[in-house]
Amino acid sequence: MRALAVACAIASSGCGQPPLATVAVDGARRGPTVPAGFAGFSVEYDLVLDELGGDGAPNEAFRQTMRNLGASTLRVGGNSEDDDCWSPDGTTPAGCRGAITPEMARAIFSAVDETGWRAIVGVNLAREDAQAAATYVRDGILANATAKTLAAVEIGNEPDVYVDRMLRPPGYSEADHRAEFLARADAIAALPDGSALPLSGPAVTDIWSGDLASFPGGVGQSLGARLAMVTAHWYPLNVCSHTNTVSVEDLLSSSVSDAWRATAPQLVAAAGARPLVVDETNSVACGGQSGTSDAFAAALWALDFLFTAARAGVASVQLHAHAARTYSPILVDSGALVVRPLYYALALFASRAEGRTLVDAAIDSTARVLAFAVTDGQALTLFLLNEDARAGEVVVRPSPSATRGSLLLLQAPALDDVARTTLGGATVGADGTLAAPAESALAPDGDGAFHVQLPVAAAAALTLTN
Repeated sequence: MRALAVACAIASSGCGQPPLATVAVDGARRGPTVPAGFAGFSVEYDLVLDELGGDGAPNEAFRQTMRNLGASTLRVGGNSEDDDCWSPDGTTPAGCRGAITPEMARAIFSAVDETGWRAIVGVNLAREDAQAAATYVRDGILANATAKTLAAVEIGNEPDVYVDRMLRPPGYSEADHRAEFLARADAIAALPDGSALPLSGPAVTDIWSGDLASFPGGVGQSLGARLAMVTAHWYPLNVCSHTNTVSVEDLLSSSVSDAWRATAPQLVAAAGARPLVVDETNSVACGGQSGTSDAFAAALWALDFLFTAARAGVASVQLHAHAARTYSPILVDSGALVVRPLYYALALFASRAEGRTLVDAAIDSTARVLAFAVTDGQALTLFLLNEDARAGEVVVRPSPSATRGSLLLLQAPALDDVARTTLGGATVGADGTLAAPAESALAPDGDGAFHVQLPVAAAAALTLTN
């Protein structure tokens, strides 16, 4: 009896304990297909040379982290696209905070060309000079881009906060913004080959997102197919006042995930027939929260966010990086690559979810455990996200039945751990490579159910085949 008690104590769910969750996967009930290259990066202009590398000295380690995710989208923009201006000689133009140089433009397009990615490249709207924006497009973008490497030219970043940032006077409206956007679009169209360039916007936050449909409705008739995508930004939490803090519990709360579940379909609907791209997002706005945005909890938040976005019909998502801010998935610090838990979530999603069709996964649990599932037409892959403080057994009942299971774990010692995330035991090396992850085999029980031992601070990808 004592030996049995000891065995029960060390078992992840204990003897006679109910499972942490039960999941029924129905492969016949299908939803949208997760687009290939769905999850990518967004970076500020001031990161381009450090992260992508400059002339003759590409940052191969960072570019390898891009290759690890397959072909995807790199958005270059953010506040810097409205703060910085094109400068052929590298000096900062009057009225601008920084310079966008020819070397930076070359680095952007060489990086996406070498990795098989495409770029959304931001141009300045805040500076009231349409010709200056067009000059950057002519000499920086058109001089380096190809149809294969350019996804869109983004005109301006978050115009709904221009008043707060003192870039426009009080009373600046969506109608004002649309007029300015069209003026930039006209200046770009007047360039040789400019009328064929794909454009994107309005890149708004939640302040104007409730009336997002007014943007494609207001500029679509003039631009037609030139408006290649509608863009919006989303941060579930913020520390913008610098007086509040955000915890792991806040980030993983049901209120955060429920808000995105409600918002994502509304954004997609507002875009109408055009793709809706969330080209800037992350866990906590205004730089993130140390111990939360750089912790393993952010990887779990990201997986929930990405699956929810894909189910709603979002076309792609770019996770934002800004210097050494704590939410950056990857950063370069004194030449060394720093890889945060958030990146491992992107790697898991890219390898096991992209290009596959979402199917129903109904979960029964009193714990904070989330379930998503996809199929490639043959295998089913179930993702289990343990955002709870408890470990335990998850019982999985697939339909159709399966005879074999392969389990891949993304995990860390704790939800607030910032440095010890592994994917199947593997980590990203100093050269950016990610070793092939290890998986464990699972067999069904006599009733056809699979039993997954789910640790605390873990995401499990269970692939089921016959």
